[in-house]
Amino acid sequence: MKPAPDGKYWGNGFRPDDLPNIPKDTWICCEFMLKHNSTGKRDGEQAFWIDGKLLGHWNGISWRTSPTVWANALTLEAYVTDRWTKHPINIVSFDNLVVAREYIGPISNGALQQRTSPHIS
Repeated sequence: MKPAPDGKYWGNGFRPDDLPNIPKDTWICCEFMLKHNSTGKRDGEQAFWIDGKLLGHWNGISWRTSPTVWANALTLEAYVTDRWTKHPINIVSFDNLVVAREYIGPISNGALQQRTSPHIS
């Protein structure tokens, strides 16, 4: 873990080098994937897509050291600081939450797009 510019440790950030701005007042489809590592191996993964476009993928992660430890919670939140916006009011809404074992894809024209799992390289 690396320290933040203020010298404090806030955890690792999973951000691609080139992250587009998310438009205000527009619904977007955010999808996240977490793959547990095999116990004792660094073969875990994390990825995310915005509107069906893969924007971040990290592998070689050791999330756990015990075979009985599994992700067991999901938290929806939006972390906004004055480093990212000068707007006095910031509102984030969540809708149509799905927890799945495979890629779903964004909704298009009121129907799920027919897709195969996206290739992660």
